[in-house]
Amino acid sequence: MRLDWKALPFLAVALLAPRCALADDPPKRDRLGSAIKWWCTEARTGGGAGSMFCKTAALKEAIAATTDVAEKQAKVDELKATILRGEAEAEGLDATNPERQRMMNSWCESDDEARGTDPKAGPLCAKFKAKQAFLDRREKLLDFWCVEQKQAGSPKCKQMDFGKKMQNTDSGEERKRMAADFNAARTPEAQAALEEETKQMMHAVCGSAMGKEPLFATTCAKMHTEL
Repeated sequence: MRLDWKALPFLAVALLAPRCALADDPPKRDRLGSAIKWWCTEARTGGGAGSMFCKTAALKEAIAATTDVAEKQAKVDELKATILRGEAEAEGLDATNPERQRMMNSWCESDDEARGTDPKAGPLCAKFKAKQAFLDRREKLLDFWCVEQKQAGSPKCKQMDFGKKMQNTDSGEERKRMAADFNAARTPEAQAALEEETKQMMHAVCGSAMGKEPLFATTCAKMHTEL
């Protein structure tokens, strides 16, 4: 595991900051916390407290729940030591973590009481449902454009393949390295080529039977309206 040593001091500052919340309006972090608690149960199918994601979440939650300054610092030190041992990750709960998406997919379909009693859980779940739809579209586009239309190796195919690899990589440090390498190769010319190819790809999709599928119907209808 490659560790960004420069990030550790900033991690400590963020974790030592006080947690503020209104009792009658649970923040988004607490909603994710409910999902994490539900997911990181040993008996949960697909989850489990032994995953890197759940270990990191447990350590960060222990820090957030502690109000004593000395005890909080001790828990921050414990997290940093656990990260250095490779048993937790500083970036382990970020939005690109594939386990986070799997967790939210499952939690949003569950009968967990915490989800049912929070009126803002619905919009949060809608956000993750939209992301899953994006992932499903990308998978279909990879097959259609890069395989069937023989565009493999093109700027758009490289972008979509990069996104798929990111979504299939559990290590936060590895995802961070992959993103840095990918972004380093981006140029204004490459971005322009990518945008032009995206238009060509979507015109091809919307002109095919796939354009009538639920995943693409709305986008294709909008494109036909704009023509």
